[in-house]
Amino acid sequence: GGVVAGDYVLVARDNGSGGFANDTTLAASATVGATSVTLTAAPADTPVAPGSQTCYIRINGNRHTYTGRSGNVISGLSPAVPVGGYASGFPVFIPFIDAQASGTSIQSANFQFGSNFTCRYRVRKGTTPSIVPFESTLSVTSNGGSGTAVRGADV
Repeated sequence: GGVVAGDYVLVARDNGSGGFANDTTLAASATVGATSVTLTAAPADTPVAPGSQTCYIRINGNRHTYTGRSGNVISGLSPAVPVGGYASGFPVFIPFIDAQASGTSIQSANFQFGSNFTCRYRVRKGTTPSIVPFESTLSVTSNGGSGTAVRGADV
């Protein structure tokens, strides 16, 4: 909550040191044009992309959407693996939200809950009227979790 249409929201596991947790790495290299990757491990609470829900993955800092997960294989990457490919061991994290808000709230795709954890969320908007980036944490339990952005004009 506390967002407006156009705000960019990123929500992922907190690393406990003020950043986002790199949940895993690539188990195998991915060649140019590939639309699936194999991870060394996929967190139990990774969004599973059923139906029309959009799920996100960041590989070596690059943002992709994906449409499926089976074990440690993430498939349906869009865009496909870029020129240069991805080497085995590249860092990967799977955010719960990595998108622009279209209204006054935004929520993640469904995921299988494993155990309580802490998420970090970042809200920013660089276009007019821009806001001062806001960042905080929230607890996620079997009942869900929620956070509220504090908006301050960036003057």
